Amino acid sequence: MGISGDIPGVGKASADVAIGTIAFMDGPPGWIGGASYFIFDTTVGIESLSKPLTDAMCSTSGNC
Repeated sequence: MGISGDIPGVGKASADVAIGTIAFMDGPPGWIGGASYFIFDTTVGIESLSKPLTDAMCSTSGNC
């Protein structure tokens, strides 16, 4: 398998670190950006961007 299976996880972790650093060091604009990223990540999830929209709608509505 190697590292190729870990690339999405590494990308997500890198994005988390980058957003966290910006939110920590950039003051109020960074706090807004960090909070927006956190809310999006916990409600929708970054992983959902790589899937078709119909998969997300199916799990929400139950009409699979």
